[in-house]
Amino acid sequence: SVPEARSLIQDVLTLSTKQKLNFKAIMKRDGSKYIDATRKANALLDAKSRNGELNRVGRDALENGLLLGTGFLGNFWRFDRGPELAENEKGGVVHAGESEIVSLHPADIVMDYRIENFEDQPWVRVRFKRNRYDLLAMYPELEKAIMALPSCHQVDQVSREEFHLVGEDDQVYEYCVIHKQT
Repeated sequence: SVPEARSLIQDVLTLSTKQKLNFKAIMKRDGSKYIDATRKANALLDAKSRNGELNRVGRDALENGLLLGTGFLGNFWRFDRGPELAENEKGGVVHAGESEIVSLHPADIVMDYRIENFEDQPWVRVRFKRNRYDLLAMYPELEKAIMALPSCHQVDQVSREEFHLVGEDDQVYEYCVIHKQT
């Protein structure tokens, strides 16, 4: 039955996520600037581990894996976050950037599913929900294109109005293509 299955999945999640999730950056090249970057990356990962963020996204990814057969974790650098550093020539704010670690739903990933090992994927396309006005602040020169984007609600073609929340039209999809280094 569904309640029994849900209970079993919760038990597996509890047992599997008992130990804290932790990552370490690995340096692929030699040189002092790479050593410094690796130290900074490890400090960021340690901070995210201490505040529980890694455990939350790890649990979500594991739950997706148990329910849907696949779960993904992504670590992305967000240039629109972090401390403000300066103002650019167009009047926008330049941020230092910040790491964003997320659990990605399998429906938001496009890749060649015939390739069994994820490390062998030549490219992956990831879909994120973003606020339309945050994108406008980042890319003011693309105002017409961003305002013309259909909302996530329109793209997903949800027909039942009770699932349409106030402000949901401000959410649009941003697509990111990640290509393996060649």
